[in-house]
Amino acid sequence: SFDKFRPAFVSITYGALGNARGGTVELSTKIKKDYSLETLTHLTAAGKSRQELENILIGARYAGIENILALRGDAPAGKSFTKHKQGHRYAYQLVEQMAAMNQGKYLQGEGECTNFNIGVACYPEGHKDNPRKHKEAEYLKIKQDAGADFAITQMTFNNQAYFRFVEEARSLGVTITIIPGVMP
Repeated sequence: SFDKFRPAFVSITYGALGNARGGTVELSTKIKKDYSLETLTHLTAAGKSRQELENILIGARYAGIENILALRGDAPAGKSFTKHKQGHRYAYQLVEQMAAMNQGKYLQGEGECTNFNIGVACYPEGHKDNPRKHKEAEYLKIKQDAGADFAITQMTFNNQAYFRFVEEARSLGVTITIIPGVMP
């Protein structure tokens, strides 16, 4: 029962290992409505054009979703990541798009401001696809500068790696909250 534990939020994934699944916004909306729980709705840029992403975000806004975890997304199992030809290669680009929408700037012009709290992923032990794992704190700084409001780490079981990562990120000027990713 949610009442017993009262989590601060429930994280709703978009899919894993390159397997996109629909219904993430709808599931987040239902959880908010039926259980009065805040949701963190994942959105991956992989395989989508900027216009498709904008359409999903507009739908999320009108569904009452406020917290979005902006992700690049994984490649399907056994394949390497390739961006949509009108899409984003990196998560920070999706963050930039969302931050622009928060200012009322859409792909086709000006409009109503959205109010997304923009979350990003970070990787204290390095992203599996990143050969430059020592640069993860720098990548988080880029995401913050693009408009991220908070970060959540990939699931971690190594406290020292988390604390080292936070210390390094702070030394680079990262000021946003960095939530450790854990699974109860």
